[in-house]
Amino acid sequence: MGSSDNSSDADDAQRAPVLGAEALDVVRRSPLAVVLMQIPDELIVAASPAAGELLGSEGEAVEGRNFEDFTLDEPSGGLDLIFAGRLQGYETSRQLRREGGSLPARVWVRSFGERVPAEFVLSVISSDTDSNLIDVPMLSSPEAPPVIGAADENLLIDRISSDVESLLHRPPEEILGRSLLSLVAIEDVPKWLAALAQATIARAGVTMTVHARSTTGAQLLCDALVLAMLPPPSCAFVLMPRSSSSETPDRRSEVKEQLARLARGIHAVNLSADLTAMPALRRVPGLAQLSARELEIVSRLLAGDRVPAIARSVFLSQSTVRNHLARVYRKLGIRSQQELIDLLRSPETNGTDDDL
Repeated sequence: MGSSDNSSDADDAQRAPVLGAEALDVVRRSPLAVVLMQIPDELIVAASPAAGELLGSEGEAVEGRNFEDFTLDEPSGGLDLIFAGRLQGYETSRQLRREGGSLPARVWVRSFGERVPAEFVLSVISSDTDSNLIDVPMLSSPEAPPVIGAADENLLIDRISSDVESLLHRPPEEILGRSLLSLVAIEDVPKWLAALAQATIARAGVTMTVHARSTTGAQLLCDALVLAMLPPPSCAFVLMPRSSSSETPDRRSEVKEQLARLARGIHAVNLSADLTAMPALRRVPGLAQLSARELEIVSRLLAGDRVPAIARSVFLSQSTVRNHLARVYRKLGIRSQQELIDLLRSPETNGTDDDL
């Protein structure tokens, strides 16, 4: 199935009154591999250059075509659930078409806007060989930092970042060992359970909007991402507080904000999953004292990155990264990078303080 530049321009002209050319331009200028699709027909309305490279080949047109034109496997059915208003977003694995073969990819899909049923979705794509494609600054905006954590097979919280105290006014020590459902308002418990069930069945991730419960009695609107882990129904999760602004953004700002939040959420839940895959972390006293930013830096250190590389990847100066590490040392009662590695991973991990 082919498409010319003229047909793509015609699609733009048809949808410009709905989203506006500037809104489509946000997607087209994104450094992420992202597409904006109309549903339920899965027509690609706008695509970034990175998405074009993943989906197309040799300059092949992407916009104005159906997403399924670029895949070999059957869709998961998640888009039908979004269109029916039963799901806000999900993660899925897809096989992208390649000459003589295929390319495994992960796709995070999120409904765009507040309308039900949704008319559009944003989809962020990464190949399985390029896990750093969603490498965005976790704390690049004035928004409160995300709360990242994990729950075991009994849905009891066994890890949570210290950011939960500023969000819910509850110290992490009070939350550890309690039910995952205790984080959200009573009326959102069925939604959380349904999302967790969907994630467990699909062995993937789900996104939703929930009201987190604060000890002050306030209910805080948050974007939540849940990623299924083993053994089921254990999971990694992220709570990202939404802005309390009552202003209605224009379509361009709305696309930009939702895309940024989706990217930060994917980055955060992937970090939570990576940490969950390190069983030794659950046995470390004081781990709940670490913030999401500190956990991110520790995770990259354990992956073998040195301070200069960590600074580039988290969009901070090297001195700021060293300051974060110094706070980690104090919280965990250690004195050096080597002690940190020995504590969190294993003695055979190579590392010195020379790069600090």
